[in-house]
Amino acid sequence: MEEHKNQVRIVSWPKEPAKLEHQFKKGSPAEVEIKFEKDPANVVIQNWPKSPMNVDMDMHLKVKEPVPVCISLCEPVCAKSDYTISINILDRPLGSISIKGITKLFNCFESERPKPVCIEFREIKEGTVIKDVLTHYGLKFAPVKGELVAIGGGDPEGVHKLMFTDEGMKIVFPYPVDRVILSMHSRADNSIHFEIYDENELLKTLDETIGEQATTIEINQEDMTTVIISGGGGEAALIEVCYIAF
Repeated sequence: MEEHKNQVRIVSWPKEPAKLEHQFKKGSPAEVEIKFEKDPANVVIQNWPKSPMNVDMDMHLKVKEPVPVCISLCEPVCAKSDYTISINILDRPLGSISIKGITKLFNCFESERPKPVCIEFREIKEGTVIKDVLTHYGLKFAPVKGELVAIGGGDPEGVHKLMFTDEGMKIVFPYPVDRVILSMHSRADNSIHFEIYDENELLKTLDETIGEQATTIEINQEDMTTVIISGGGGEAALIEVCYIAF
């Protein structure tokens, strides 16, 4: 009898290719701009004496050769993969292959890293109370418990800040980021606790002490989507948040 050999082979592949879907902010489509630099498109505007001017553009392009289109990404586009392929033989599980990761599309930067995107709160009126979620320039700020309050006192004086309770504040980014820089202050020397997440997965934690002088906290971690700040005894406030994604 021939010696039994354990071999696993792929005998067929799915007929349809795998699909990778990119979702943009709030489900809106990507903006595509087409420019005619050498041969601009002609637009004709007609105005009859008895009728007011009415501009109605309906441009149709007919070309003999393909028109190159360049799509410029002002922000990285990320698609997250998280799935498992199960292998069964004779209705019995043999093994599985798990694939998890993020596909990123972004501009080629001349420098090693892009400039950080920084969000401050000068437009938030002093005394504003946030009990639910504040969406501010694409970022979401929400109290873990209680409320957030916009204040103007503390270092630097006159700069609006978001004060949070001891239970903390949750910051959600519009896409995964690799570096976060937080500027904070407290009315007294207080310990602040930071939790860094990728969606619901806790990536790491850290603790820092901040005081009355504005203090900068830098967090470096791949694929951050959420940062939760807690502690401070209800005397700490966020001055500014900056973030960078490769």
